[in-house]
Amino acid sequence: MDCEFCSVTTFHGRTYRQRPVEEVLDELEALNCKEFFFSVDDILGRGKKAEQRAIQLFQGMVERRLNKRWISQVGIDFGNNTAVLNWAQKSGCMAVLIGFESINEEALQGMRKVRNLKVGVRNYKEVIKKIHGYGIGVYGQFILGSDGERQDVFQRTIEFILDSNVDSASYTILTPLPGTRLYRRLEQEGRLLHTNYPEDGKLYDYAHTVFRPMHMTPDELEEGVYQVYKHTTSRVTSLKRAFNSFIQTRNLPVTAIAYSLNRGLGSFATRKYQCVKNARSSGVKDPYPSHPVADGESSKAGVT
Repeated sequence: MDCEFCSVTTFHGRTYRQRPVEEVLDELEALNCKEFFFSVDDILGRGKKAEQRAIQLFQGMVERRLNKRWISQVGIDFGNNTAVLNWAQKSGCMAVLIGFESINEEALQGMRKVRNLKVGVRNYKEVIKKIHGYGIGVYGQFILGSDGERQDVFQRTIEFILDSNVDSASYTILTPLPGTRLYRRLEQEGRLLHTNYPEDGKLYDYAHTVFRPMHMTPDELEEGVYQVYKHTTSRVTSLKRAFNSFIQTRNLPVTAIAYSLNRGLGSFATRKYQCVKNARSSGVKDPYPSHPVADGESSKAGVT
């Protein structure tokens, strides 16, 4: 994919490596567990050959009667292939993690999230509906703070989460990991805030803002992410979403996991945000200097 923010391509190279299907099936058969997670960035891959390989894998799991339930990361076009969905369901697919990343197409263009743009933000809900139709849950992953996003993105994201029936979702702050094209670009634009390594490395945890956003302050970005969690993972909202998950998937394990994830992620985000606020109110130096970029003005680094 070669997304601007992603470290996977930088670390591993732009090559999709595949193990022999029979070897994978042998390993799955040897696993002493009933549930597992495929540790792969995209179980489907891209193109017809990759689709056929995924189907072969799922068929093999059925033929060997593994009777295991699994979760994996997939690309958004996973929901557009009925043959893949059918065999994934038969092989025990319980849920998939999809990087929707943003509901803002300008942000997706900046990320180079080509596959998402091809499907189109307007079709996100239809993708979720199709996957739900096979009894498979959808756990969405979103990145907030891209240059194409303004402060209205937080409320719009909340509305999308509640309207789309996505079972669970995580929201991370755009983080320029060293070595990525995003890091190099922000470094050239003079927008990196924390580069005193290794001490500052602990801030690159997807929960702190380590750069100057284009259309908001770092504090506003962190507050916005917290508000998204607050309005999508409260106890009452999580119960409503779990009920919707069951209606959409008719799958009790998916319903239970969705509720647990929503409450767990929400509680974690709330505690972390409160810790940051308490630290600052106690006199800890604010690491985020004021900057003109948040007001849409040009900066010394030439950012507009």
